[in-house]
Amino acid sequence: MSAIPITRPEIQTSPRLRVIEGVRPSTIRQVLNWTLVSTVICLATFGTSSLAGHVMVERARRDGITAAKRLRAATAAQAVLTRQIEDLSNDKDMNQWAIRNGFVAPELAPHSSGNQRVLVAQR
Repeated sequence: MSAIPITRPEIQTSPRLRVIEGVRPSTIRQVLNWTLVSTVICLATFGTSSLAGHVMVERARRDGITAAKRLRAATAAQAVLTRQIEDLSNDKDMNQWAIRNGFVAPELAPHSSGNQRVLVAQR
């Protein structure tokens, strides 16, 4: 059995196009629109960058204030330590401490003890 092709009738259809008449914007109007859009973009960019700059300047100012406070505290602590070092390195106080603790300066000749019989070494 052979297959018989089924033919469909061809119907010519025309496309349905709707034409809407409109007015094309003028060149001046397009230029004004682009100018307005670019002005808005420029103002937004300027405002954002200006705000960011002010924030960074304020942060730097606060960091400066904090650094000045830390400097004052460090200077006060250094003054206390300098005073303590001066007190410890005073020659008169060091000599008195050495005498109290039984130290003898190496440049001084040793005092002879009352006992003259001293055995130094024996082989």
